[in-house]
Amino acid sequence: MNYHFKIHKDKDSLWAECIELKGCVTQSYKNTMEDLRSMMEEALNAYLNEPGTSKTIFPYPDESCSGKNVELVKVHSEVAFALIVRQYRLENNYTQMEMAKRLNMKNIIIYQRLEKKGDPKLSTIARIKNIFPDIPFEKYLF
Repeated sequence: MNYHFKIHKDKDSLWAECIELKGCVTQSYKNTMEDLRSMMEEALNAYLNEPGTSKTIFPYPDESCSGKNVELVKVHSEVAFALIVRQYRLENNYTQMEMAKRLNMKNIIIYQRLEKKGDPKLSTIARIKNIFPDIPFEKYLF
């Protein structure tokens, strides 16, 4: 999963803003592109790493974004997985408890881990995909 950042070069600074995520902005403290790329990745992953109790539904990356001074920034896989699961739950008006029950999880805490920088086993991913076949893992993770 990659989001798009528009790079801005001012007289004394180098900064960037995520095109799809309003308010996700960062700057280079060293005034180098290498530092700015690192800061964009850090800012993006922190921005998307919402707590499981959050009701925020973020827009997914817009593949039509392009242009001069636009760079792709990768979301860490564990953040992307948690985002996809949480957004799917919210878009379908499920509670965390309902998701846990549908996935035959022993308790809600096991499910909540999926929404917190999840790094599940392959068998868990397969079970989620089997029960929720329309969850968009393929589009955004692979």
